[in-house]
Amino acid sequence: MDEQHLRTTEDSISGFDKRIQFLNKRDPRKIFKINVLLAQPRTGSTMLSDYITKSGDLGLCEEWFNPFLLRKLSEFLQTQSLSEIVNWILTRAASADGVVSVNILVPHLISLQQRNVELSLSFGKLVYLDRRNKIDQAVSLAKASKSKKYVKLT
Repeated sequence: MDEQHLRTTEDSISGFDKRIQFLNKRDPRKIFKINVLLAQPRTGSTMLSDYITKSGDLGLCEEWFNPFLLRKLSEFLQTQSLSEIVNWILTRAASADGVVSVNILVPHLISLQQRNVELSLSFGKLVYLDRRNKIDQAVSLAKASKSKKYVKLT
């Protein structure tokens, strides 16, 4: 998998293993800045994340706080410590200059809050992304939920 294109022809859940293996091959880097894209589902955040990643200087932007990915990483790293898991992810997703970007979906953030997980990260930039047409967004989410395909396959 090439860092310029993290999307695969699989659905997002089965693609987590490839993302973990990809990060595992990268050396950890010191982090100087964390950029956050906070988004509602089905707003184009995945496409925007791909553009951020392709820029090359903002790190690998993904839904690094997706509960499914965190669960898989907990098994892979053999730890329950969210702090260790987040550190492992971010240091490997960072650019050569120590910049990392994270796409956090609001439902994932709410899930973490409901489990009393506190993210004590200092963010450089925070951008909120939503969709004007809430009906189109809801229809898109319903279709993705039914098909279990959340990423438009290319």
